[in-house]
Amino acid sequence: MPDDEEQTQRVLGGRYRLERVVGQGAMGRVWAAHDELLNRAVAIKEVDFPRGMPTSEVDQIVQRTMREARAVASVSDPHVVTIFDMLSLPHGPAIVMELLSARSLAQIISTDGAMTDNEAATIGLSVSTGLLAAHAAGITHRDVKPGNVLICDDGRIKLTDFGIARSAGEHTITATGLLLGSPAYISPEVASGRPANAQSDAWGLGAMLFACVQGVPPFDKGTPLATLTSVVQDPVPAHPDSGRLAGVIRGLLVKDPATRMSVGLAHQAMLRIAADNGSLVTQAWKPASHPAAAPAVTANGRPPVSRPQPSLPPPPVWTGPPAALPPPPWAGADSGSLRALPVHAPVRTARRKSTLAAVALVVAVIAAVAGYLGVRTIAHLENGTPILGLPGPVAAGWSTGWSTGNASAGRGF
Repeated sequence: MPDDEEQTQRVLGGRYRLERVVGQGAMGRVWAAHDELLNRAVAIKEVDFPRGMPTSEVDQIVQRTMREARAVASVSDPHVVTIFDMLSLPHGPAIVMELLSARSLAQIISTDGAMTDNEAATIGLSVSTGLLAAHAAGITHRDVKPGNVLICDDGRIKLTDFGIARSAGEHTITATGLLLGSPAYISPEVASGRPANAQSDAWGLGAMLFACVQGVPPFDKGTPLATLTSVVQDPVPAHPDSGRLAGVIRGLLVKDPATRMSVGLAHQAMLRIAADNGSLVTQAWKPASHPAAAPAVTANGRPPVSRPQPSLPPPPVWTGPPAALPPPPWAGADSGSLRALPVHAPVRTARRKSTLAAVALVVAVIAAVAGYLGVRTIAHLENGTPILGLPGPVAAGWSTGWSTGNASAGRGF
């Protein structure tokens, strides 16, 4: 292909004008480009096939790129890079995604060194949030490492490069004997040939946190084969500078995925650590089958230096609701003369409650008496007997009249 200078201003897909290269690898490059249709800046991950590559391998790379686009497009989370479009070009596929002004976490660790446990927990919270969103969509990332975490200039943290991510419903397209993933951050079960799952991403999260606080990955023997052997066989190295993250790292780097801390539990523990005002939380996770860790010491045999943590501001104090609500913003100029609306309904006093209770009792008594008299009246009228409590002549008249009328009706019938 022509060099980068010749490709500048090249238009892809009839709308994306290439501007400059912002990243490059063995299989392609990432361009900063401009979307002329929507007038916005984008990044384009362009895949190039080396000359002479077998057709079967080309097909695998095309499928891998398509899988990355589908995987990221199915995840909606602010901590995962956003996919805009997918292009099928003569020289290979290309993914159009959001353009970020950022450095990778690997670059930051390499340039600035190890981080404090608070900084590492902040990054871990964002990465775990993105992983949880991916897992909820049925996607396993399978390559969680500092190189795939972007720290943006505006403070956003993004999980990227889902190139070897796989949906739970997809079959593997990896050739026999070919292992995808970074050896220093790959989980023991995947290094042993077993399929990856959400717990494999949990191991990658732990290895990433280890690198944040120690400055180096937990397993790195110089060559891929030696590193993979160490991941499977060697114990997890000590991490004396992990501070409050010690329990989380220890739980995530358990070799057995069945007893390994999950991404969700790690997220909850890091939330607690981030909200902590300075007290150590080193026992956030301790599996029953995992032996207790030895006291942390540095390489020179001295205990690690405790790093001061900024204290959190005190929580706001609730002083109660205001006495009255102010006039609404759309009220007129004369609204100041109106009586302010009370926040709460008027409180009923004990005297008022007693009066209402007495009135209710009187009404109930009157209703009961009226009902009683009505029932007795109906009963006596049916039987032709006097109604007790009424004057004698009235009762006699009622009784005679009813009896006479009843008899006449009988005779007429």
